[in-house]
Amino acid sequence: MAGKRSSQLKKIIKRYWRSHLSDDIRFLAAASADDLQRDNLPKPHFHNTFTMSALEDGSLPISFHNGTVILHPGEILIIGHNIPHMVDLAHIDDACYYRTATINENLLDSSLLAKIKEAENTVSKISDKSLWEKFVSEQRNIESGDSYEINAMRHLSETMLSEISKNVLLRFQVSSPYIRQIMRYMEDNYMSSISIEELSKVVNLSPFHFTRLFKQEAGMSPHAYITQLRVNRAQDLILRGESLLGIAYELGFADQSHFSRTFLKLTGVSPVKFNTASKTD
Repeated sequence: MAGKRSSQLKKIIKRYWRSHLSDDIRFLAAASADDLQRDNLPKPHFHNTFTMSALEDGSLPISFHNGTVILHPGEILIIGHNIPHMVDLAHIDDACYYRTATINENLLDSSLLAKIKEAENTVSKISDKSLWEKFVSEQRNIESGDSYEINAMRHLSETMLSEISKNVLLRFQVSSPYIRQIMRYMEDNYMSSISIEELSKVVNLSPFHFTRLFKQEAGMSPHAYITQLRVNRAQDLILRGESLLGIAYELGFADQSHFSRTFLKLTGVSPVKFNTASKTD
């Protein structure tokens, strides 16, 4: 059960970074701080690959559509593809510091990819102090410029991902065939301007019924889902060196300002800051 509700909400200060040797492994270091404005409360978000997170200090409650998981030091949380979640700031009472890594799955062994394919819709928690210590220390070493740790992190990622099926806590299930169909449609068309009316026609539902059913099944609105798909794609394009203006128009944002505001709201950093995230030397 999550801790008691704090009278003063904490915010999460994020810092994205990556090694100069590879853009295929991305890192996030984040810490809690006081005085979050209530109008800046985070919204559910998701990633298009597995994310692996470890907490160094405190406790970290993370909310999902069908439950809450509390992460402690000594544990590794692995969240699958496109699973909406958010840090439950209302139940963070003490300072916390956590690290997250995502890896391009093209780097993984093909036999492992086949094994974890069925776990893409799961949330797992591995309680293994040895793995946790390696995960944290290797990130620290890479951050300090140790080039030898990149391959070690890839192998460690494979070890952790191979443990998913034995440590599943939650499974993200979309039971409605209508919503599964529309999610596939969104993933194919998110770069275009898509209205709720258009989406509802695809599955032959009224806009009201469609919106309500989508939020019930997915844990977020159709608009929020499309926006997250765009922001996830924007991160890839930024790292490829494309201009922010070009990305904004390519992904269907009104202009660069609209894109920058949306990116900041969903990632916690501006596109410029994400683009200039320090690479270790």
